[in-house]
Amino acid sequence: RIVAPEGFGTVFAAPCLVRVQAEHPGITVELVTSTSPLSLRGSGFDIAVTVGSATSSRLTAEALAPYALRLYASRDYLAAHPPIVSLSDLERHPLVFYVDALLTVRELDLAPVLNGMHVGFGSTNVFAQLEATRSGAGIGLLHAFMAESDPRLAPVLPDEVDFRLMFSLSVRKDSLGVDAVRVVRDALFADQADEARRIELAQDDAGGALVLARHRPSAAADVEQRHHAQQAHAIAPHRQQGLALADVDRYRGMREVHALRTA
Repeated sequence: RIVAPEGFGTVFAAPCLVRVQAEHPGITVELVTSTSPLSLRGSGFDIAVTVGSATSSRLTAEALAPYALRLYASRDYLAAHPPIVSLSDLERHPLVFYVDALLTVRELDLAPVLNGMHVGFGSTNVFAQLEATRSGAGIGLLHAFMAESDPRLAPVLPDEVDFRLMFSLSVRKDSLGVDAVRVVRDALFADQADEARRIELAQDDAGGALVLARHRPSAAADVEQRHHAQQAHAIAPHRQQGLALADVDRYRGMREVHALRTA
């Protein structure tokens, strides 16, 4: 059983698992899509792909693949509104993103750093976010691997807003010796390595600046270290607007204190 976020599970894991089954007909797979944090018990799955790193002594965690969240809007939406040329223009537009009150993954709590934007269309489903953005609900903070190639969408301030996060892969320690688990784990890593090389080649051909990491850490601590470095890089452009990584952490701390006081 594999647990993965909806976007990664649908776009990458599902076709990869089909290829695994074609090569190993005896393997039965179950793909469960979820963006919730893993249980500290580390039960109910053999392999889990998560945003950021999993923290449990029952699991081994490895960095699987970096990914980007960027702003996009439909071309019709952009044509109907004044040009968006700076971060200060964003506060006049609704954000399409997760439901703030139901957001349980700390790494995805990014709306507060988007210069006053408020969620106008929220959904726990990334495909609903994508469709709402296509339909003109506002500006979506979307997975680049889902939105970048969509001809109906256009990037918004791609040089200023480019959040880099990390998918990590965790395996239950009591599943490490199972052949089927090892086959699926290796296939997911090989698939992401091929995807990274494909993107690098495409960016090189296009003269783009996006560079994906060629080397993956093999420990959970390295996953966390790389995540913070990537998030700091993503938020760096906002420092000119008075925002920094420390402000994000401070905001999250205030929310946690407020939640305790109102519980």
